[in-house]
Amino acid sequence: MLILLIAVAMSAEAQIPNNGFENWTTAGTCLQPKGWACINDWMGSTENCYSMSRSTDHYPASVGSYSIKIENTISIWPDYGAAGLVWTGDSTGFGTDNPAFPITGHPTSLCGYFKFIPEFGDTMDIHFALYKNGMEVTSGRLTGNASVSEWTPFIIPVTDPEYSAADSARIMMSSFFADHFIVYGNSVLYVDNLSFDNLISSTDDRDSQSISFNLSPDPAGAFVMLNFNSTFHERIFVNIYSPAGVLIKSALLDQDQKKINISDLSEGIYVLAVKSKDMTGRQKLIIQR
Repeated sequence: MLILLIAVAMSAEAQIPNNGFENWTTAGTCLQPKGWACINDWMGSTENCYSMSRSTDHYPASVGSYSIKIENTISIWPDYGAAGLVWTGDSTGFGTDNPAFPITGHPTSLCGYFKFIPEFGDTMDIHFALYKNGMEVTSGRLTGNASVSEWTPFIIPVTDPEYSAADSARIMMSSFFADHFIVYGNSVLYVDNLSFDNLISSTDDRDSQSISFNLSPDPAGAFVMLNFNSTFHERIFVNIYSPAGVLIKSALLDQDQKKINISDLSEGIYVLAVKSKDMTGRQKLIIQR
């Protein structure tokens, strides 16, 4: 059973198209990340890709060479090419509101790294949806209008972690709030190293196995127990993040230690991530008193 869970987790992560934005191709006068599309694709092959470009500012430094830079250019607004919007799919719009790439397994979060430089109140937007037989089964979203000048991890949990199964997904990212489709300023969003259920911190993480565990009680109160499905003979590092990926609490567990004191944390929803030498895993942590 553990071998199956490991294989499923690795397969789901690997199927995010061009998840580190390392593979680009020429499209007219622009560079295009393989597996992704943007509004500029609708403007003609000779237009400049105002809303999307390849950046050498990437993270983590040891993983890859590029990131994706998504930006608004209001100087040419209301032309749609001024809107910083990208999605997994193609230039026909496929993937903006329907399955764009196949997955296997049971992802419970979308992870990655971002920077955001807003202007005049723009709100960045990263969201994803999971599908089964063409029907959406769950989704997740991260929005914010605060400046994030340094590379910051994010972990976006699905809204319904109890969904039965998924066979496909889509991801959309924008440097403005996509629901309203109003651009206020020349805001810029950088994103790198997307993955399902595994925040990539080094090249080795791409080959890490998944730790299978659950939390109890659920919801938790003053403490939470980590119940692993296998025995480990090394220490386990534990990080607790807010839904926006902000690190809230860290702990180091010995092999016989499974309880974490969370009495200092407020009620709410968090993501609890564990990491050993060769394995990683995460679960949604709900604190309710």
